[in-house]
Amino acid sequence: MKETNMIRSMAMAIALLSGCATVQQVDLPAATTVHIFEPAPGSLPLVLYDVPVGTEKSVILEVPDLPGRVTEAELTLTIEDMDQVSEGQIYVNGQGPLEPPAGLLSPSSTLTADLEVNPKWIKRGPNEIRFVFADNLYLTTKGFTVEELTLSLTFP
Repeated sequence: MKETNMIRSMAMAIALLSGCATVQQVDLPAATTVHIFEPAPGSLPLVLYDVPVGTEKSVILEVPDLPGRVTEAELTLTIEDMDQVSEGQIYVNGQGPLEPPAGLLSPSSTLTADLEVNPKWIKRGPNEIRFVFADNLYLTTKGFTVEELTLSLTFP
């Protein structure tokens, strides 16, 4: 095995020196770390079904420490019975509203999709994710249920 690697290395060196091969420098992405945060046990589901339009429910995600500058933030949402994106609104620490991702749309199924969040909205300590039943779509829907939620933060 060592002989094979040595022969390959020598062949590569000869090819480079003879001009038969070129080397391109590639910028590799810096090492990143992703941390995932979940709400406290028993915080979910958030039932926004069979409630008046305008009803709000929140969940808190505790971010104990930020090991650096957050470069990306993403919510992974599992929601049941979201008919249209206008049916719900999402706020992160009072910022928003954000529309739920179209990947959650189903008249009866429970689906999961990701939602990018401005990383500047995330802070150390408690982070409130608030959902609003914003529109009953001319009385054609009674709302939705947030079954699961996680927050993924990427650090350099």
